[in-house]
Amino acid sequence: MNDPTPGPWSVHTTGDDDCGFPGLTVQSEFGLVVRLEESDQENRANARLIACAPYLLTLCGSALRALHEDDFPHLRAELRALIARAEGRS
Repeated sequence: MNDPTPGPWSVHTTGDDDCGFPGLTVQSEFGLVVRLEESDQENRANARLIACAPYLLTLCGSALRALHEDDFPHLRAELRALIARAEGRS
């Protein structure tokens, strides 16, 4: 699996591009992460969620490590599955 672009990621509103469509981008200090062609309410919400992804993945790993092996087995399993999915292992 390739590693994702390091965070933090942030949301930016773009002006009219060559095609004449305003939109949204999610960017890191390394460049573009994703571009959404429309700046509607749903895409703004999606862009905010995408921008939080690196932090959320790190937080899930921290939570998993903080939980004792016998604590909350269902939650631990969900965290492991979520991390594997985000890392492309499932």
